[in-house]
Amino acid sequence: MGDWAMTQHRFRTAVLIGEWRETREQACADALRTQQARIDERIAGQLVWRVPGEIETDCTRV
Repeated sequence: MGDWAMTQHRFRTAVLIGEWRETREQACADALRTQQARIDERIAGQLVWRVPGEIETDCTRV
C-alpha cells in the first residue's frame, strides 16, 4: 500500500502555539479564541494578527 499525507495546521505566535488541527479554519478559530488574532471585517474576513503570528502547515507521511 502507498503512503498518504495527513495535513495538519496550527497557529504559532511569539506567545502561544496552538494544537494541531485537521483544517486551516480550525487553526484560525483557535487563534481567534485565544485573542492572538482578530477578523478585519473591511477585508472580507481577513485574519489580522494582534501579535506576530502565522498558521503553520505540516504534511506527515503515515
